[in-house]
Amino acid sequence: MTQPTPSLLGGFAHIPSGLDPKWQNSGSELTTADIEVFHQLILVYCAKRFAYTPPVYRIRNLLAAIDHNYHSNRPLKTNKDGEIRYHRCYNKKSKRWSVFPEKVAKTYGYVPEMAEMLYKKTDKG
Repeated sequence: MTQPTPSLLGGFAHIPSGLDPKWQNSGSELTTADIEVFHQLILVYCAKRFAYTPPVYRIRNLLAAIDHNYHSNRPLKTNKDGEIRYHRCYNKKSKRWSVFPEKVAKTYGYVPEMAEMLYKKTDKG
């Protein structure tokens, strides 16, 4: 299987475990929340209710890694005055409100590049 292009993986030619390489080298920077966010994204692409063959599972994991790397540094939303917008969330267990800054919506700009790569690959052979 050919490796995805570095431009799709945020400049990294190979991601063995699916994680961003900055996370692979330094375990001290990771938080449990960071790992949970990435694992939740893997579940979006690889639902546990289905059985996947190893090549399909690997591709789906790579898609999750590409999605994570492409969207990890999204800017925060701002209002007309340039102030950061916040989102509030109620926790039923603690009965408290939490406030989080909102990020801009995801864009999937890497999809046309992937489609073009797939077209060229199928056109050749």
